[in-house]
Amino acid sequence: MILADENIPKPFVDALRRAGYDVLWVGETVRKGSSGDDIIALANSLGADLITRNKEFFLRDLNSTHLNSRLVLISDTIKSDNMDSVLQMVCEALDKRQEKCQMIEKGEILNIVYTPKSRSRSTAW
Repeated sequence: MILADENIPKPFVDALRRAGYDVLWVGETVRKGSSGDDIIALANSLGADLITRNKEFFLRDLNSTHLNSRLVLISDTIKSDNMDSVLQMVCEALDKRQEKCQMIEKGEILNIVYTPKSRSRSTAW
């Protein structure tokens, strides 16, 4: 299961569903407008990976162990002219299941590698 934050556009959520993913969009739930902690709690209760455009979730995950599943952070703006390429990268990131946190940025999938004292980004594919 995937939990898509409400900052992920509805057409992108629909495209993920058409690609065969079980996606719950925060924008369709009673939790719309919820705090980050509430969204993390929902993802944890569902055992769902979280897809978001909010870098705050990544920063929270660096500083704690809040999120029990994976985070896919999309820093690229999702528009109609790049939706297919972003969708392809998100699907690849979800299917690889290699890293706890992956970022989609400037047309690349980056694995986020971090330890409590240092963190770095490395290109995954």
